[in-house]
Amino acid sequence: MKNFYYFINYQGGISGFIELKDATDTVILRIFSDRIDIWGEYKKSLLSKYKWDLNLDTIILYNDLFLQDYIIEKIKEIYWSFGYRPEPEKLYKDYLRDAGWLIE
Repeated sequence: MKNFYYFINYQGGISGFIELKDATDTVILRIFSDRIDIWGEYKKSLLSKYKWDLNLDTIILYNDLFLQDYIIEKIKEIYWSFGYRPEPEKLYKDYLRDAGWLIE
């Protein structure tokens, strides 16, 4: 998405969404990094469908640190929807580092 908007020289707002369908009784594991024990940390979804809005500006999209912060906030929102409390910022960054996505 970043490359496309950059290629067409678009600057401005971007809207979209993430949707999860047929989620009834789906097991949702708590976010973790390789450094944290996850045993016993799961919940079942309560709804059959979830939808999270994505609204951002290309300023966020074009700046890797801004985008990383946006992604972390979106992960928190999604996990909150499943009943998980917000975790320390370090956990999300460890998770992104383990996945090779952390900007440092």
